Amino acid sequence: MMKKSTAVNFIYNMIYQISLVILPLITSPYLSRVIGPDGLGKYSYAYSTAYYFYMFAMLGINNYGNRTIAAIRDNKNEMDHSFSRIYYFQILSSVFSTVIYGLYCFFTNTQLAFVQIFYVASAILDINWFYFGIEEFKITVIRKTVIKIITTCCIFMFVKSVGDLITYALIIAIGELLGQAYMWFYIPKFIHFKKVPFKDIISGTKEILVLFIPIIATSIYRYMDKIMLGTLGTMNDVGQYDYAEKIIMICLGCMTALGTVMLPKMANLIANNKIDEMQRYLRNSMQFAMMMAFPITFGLAAVSHRLALVYLGEGYEKCGEAMLFLSLTVIPIAWANVIRTQYLIPNSKDKEYVVSVIIAAVANFILNFCLIPQYGLNGAMVGTITAEFSVAIIQTLYIRKNLPISKYLKDSIGFYISGVVMYFIVRLVLNVTNDNILGLIIAVAVGTVSYVFFVGLTAYFSKNFIYNMIKDRFVKDI
Repeated sequence: MMKKSTAVNFIYNMIYQISLVILPLITSPYLSRVIGPDGLGKYSYAYSTAYYFYMFAMLGINNYGNRTIAAIRDNKNEMDHSFSRIYYFQILSSVFSTVIYGLYCFFTNTQLAFVQIFYVASAILDINWFYFGIEEFKITVIRKTVIKIITTCCIFMFVKSVGDLITYALIIAIGELLGQAYMWFYIPKFIHFKKVPFKDIISGTKEILVLFIPIIATSIYRYMDKIMLGTLGTMNDVGQYDYAEKIIMICLGCMTALGTVMLPKMANLIANNKIDEMQRYLRNSMQFAMMMAFPITFGLAAVSHRLALVYLGEGYEKCGEAMLFLSLTVIPIAWANVIRTQYLIPNSKDKEYVVSVIIAAVANFILNFCLIPQYGLNGAMVGTITAEFSVAIIQTLYIRKNLPISKYLKDSIGFYISGVVMYFIVRLVLNVTNDNILGLIIAVAVGTVSYVFFVGLTAYFSKNFIYNMIKDRFVKDI
């Protein structure tokens, strides 16, 4: 199979991540005013519940399938066999999960739950792991971007008031189902299904379940916190928290794109015993992740309250406070993302990955249970921040003897200094501008320019990877 360009794949994923940024930027202010924090809280609660059934449908297939296909993609017969056995297993797990969710809907008898069955059922058709494994990101990016544009248009056309909450949920759920179905048009180009004995279908069960453990653990502090907040707190708090978290995740899009592209790349390098090349990619990836994480952290901390006021409108003051504190999670999320997707999973170090997220999940659950009843939204934030730092620290301790952690930290000093300086500059600009969108745009623009300037300055004196890239007129691969 033709070698895929990491830079090109990264660009494709960045295009998708940009669409993830732009489209929510368009719809979020509209939805926050039309549906309101209570309505959005109810949707977030229903979606989080449905997500658990979707998650049980997919188990650990995404990471397992991605890694497996990436390692054997140059052998067509073996790839056909591996895809067939993995997908047959996926059919069994996803059909079972969808049926159970249907029973859940029947007994709860809530419209929002019934609507989400389209989302849960979409797991039956989800084969993104295959395209990621063969590094065909163009296909997935086009599909996801088109679906996002269509759903955005439908939201503006059909969601007009808080009474259209069900319509909004239906648009999102059906969009997911159609998006997964679209991927099957290209499968005949790459795969010929093979008859697979049942023992082969279940042969990867242990590895799939091992990789599922960190997914379920991670979900405790990514989705269960919303369920606990809705149960132990208020739906208004769920809506405020959900928007703050979404804005954080939108800003983390570049890191998500990097991890998505690099996982199959690293798995293939390891399979071909190209360890030195893997180490080079890993260090550059960590520097890139930290270069993006520090300005996001300090930038969000600086503009959080103004952003909530201007962007979401009145009634979202708590969202601004949540963004301020959740911005602290950006750096550990970016750090752990590189370690997880570019070292632990490609090297099949599943135990280390599993232990780190289980500890974080347990800590998060205990903190949520103890703090949410008394402190509500603030209690949920403490749990999330603790969980993200726990994952990053534990994973770092596991791999400290295998990777040059001290070099990674040294590489990040310039980004940290530039981020701190940017924070004070942005705060100064906000203090002398009006509380409107123009003042916010000016502050963000000035902050961006100042960060780039100081990063360039520190790069010149430290001779880091940015300096070397410019000096060498850029490398072929990121």
